[in-house]
Order: sequence, then structure tokens, then C-alpha cells
Amino acid sequence: MPKIVSEEERKLTKEAICEKVVQLIKKKGIKAVIVDDIIHAVGIGKGSFYTYYPSREACLFEVIKRYEQDVFLRMEEIMTSVNSDKNKAVFLLKEIYTSEDSLITSINQTDVEALLRKLPAEYRKMENEKFENNFQKALRLMNLDEKRMEVVALLTDCLSYAASNQSYSKNSTEIALDILVNTIADIITKGNPNE
Repeated sequence: MPKIVSEEERKLTKEAICEKVVQLIKKKGIKAVIVDDIIHAVGIGKGSFYTYYPSREACLFEVIKRYEQDVFLRMEEIMTSVNSDKNKAVFLLKEIYTSEDSLITSINQTDVEALLRKLPAEYRKMENEKFENNFQKALRLMNLDEKRMEVVALLTDCLSYAASNQSYSKNSTEIALDILVNTIADIITKGNPNE
């Protein structure tokens, strides 16, 4: 007879899975995380894992999307609590891209697209809707038009790459990140000086 799991136990186990998957992604990267890694990290059986997620890809995708949602909540909090517009933008960018907790530097769009190709079509539809909603939400929160948002998106890709690149010294990386963060913050708050 299968063990009856309370709703609270299910919630706690799912939280533990998410937490361990974030750690595994940071340590190994999306491509290298396998179900055995997850079940060993959480201390559950493979059958239990599949009661929470239909596949490895679904689990990874949900964890990434959950992290993105947390980033947007944090973004809203920062944008309403920090005084100066530039300080808000700098604080936000550092929080998202350079903090120890950041998952963004461990994720690239190519890996997310590979996950989506392995998932049923409804995941792709949800991703497209969520991307559009998040894009519109970011525009509103940062008071940007679409043209400036595209510039900011490209520069944040550079920021993400620089933050995750281990090829350079820590000092050089920190200087480069600071320059990128301040440049992006200037574009967010003042517009592109080349326009």
C-alpha cells in the first residue's frame, strides 16, 4: 500500500526539490543535471520524483521559471523601495546578476530552448505568454520603451556572460561588471546617449 503523503509534506518535498535543483544547476549546469542527482540530493526515490514532475526537463523548466518569477518580485520590491532611479537600477542589476544567490549566470537561453524542445507544446505556449508578460512588466517597471528595452536586454546578456565567465581574474571581472552595471543603469534612467 502506497504511503499517504499530506499536502504539507508534498509542498515541503517540492520546495526541497526546487532548492536542490538550483544548487545542482549552479554547480553542474542545466545539461549535466540528471534525475539521479536530484533524487540523491533530496533523499527521495525515483518513483517519488515522478509523482512531482513528469520528466527531468519539466522539473528543470519549472525551477527556472520559478526563479524568474522570484526575480520579477524582487525587481518590483527594489523599484518601489530604493530612492534614486539610478541607485534602483544599479541595485537591481547587481542583485540579479552579481549576487551569490544568482541563478541567471548558470542559465543560458540555448539551454532553456533545448529543454523546451523536449517538453510538450503547452510548455512552449506558456513560455511565450510568460515571456511577453515579463517583457511588458519589465518595460513598465523600468519606464522603458521597446527600443531601449532591447538595448538593455542585449547588455544584460553581456552582463550575464561576464558574471559567469571564470576565465579572468576576480578583480578584472568585478571591474567589468561594475562598468556594465553602471552603463545599463544609465540607459535605464537617462536613455541612450547615442540617440
